[in-house]
Amino acid sequence: MFLCCGASVTTVLSFRFYFALILIWGYIFIRRIDFKLSRKQIIMLLFLGGFFYSGSAITLFASFKYISAGLADVLIFTYPSGY
Repeated sequence: MFLCCGASVTTVLSFRFYFALILIWGYIFIRRIDFKLSRKQIIMLLFLGGFFYSGSAITLFASFKYISAGLADVLIFTYPSGY
């Protein structure tokens, strides 16, 4: 929606991640969920989320410039299962 209006992929994803961060941490604080992680778990989560999930989201949103959103979603969710 915002990509067609001239916003960059990084801008759209930054707003998406920040909005999700606010909602998730708000839910954790309101529900008073115990969220204790070890240092190793934190490093692993930052690596997996920061590298793999971000990379996947960036390439998905960048593909919207070249192919339709429906085809991009089908490719991203079915391509690895072809092996």
